Amino acid sequence: MEDFNLFAKNSMQYWHWGLDEFFDTDYYELMEVMNAKKPEDRVQDPMKLFNAINGKG
Repeated sequence: MEDFNLFAKNSMQYWHWGLDEFFDTDYYELMEVMNAKKPEDRVQDPMKLFNAINGKG
């Protein structure tokens, strides 16, 4: 619970959210957004790498 409260505090401090905004936001959707990775940091298809190395793609 303490981590959740810290997340709420950081949301208010850095994003300038109020408590209503924080508690009205869907937690799981917010976690998906916060954990989104840049395309170059995502897990890649090993077959694409294999084909690129072998000159097939």
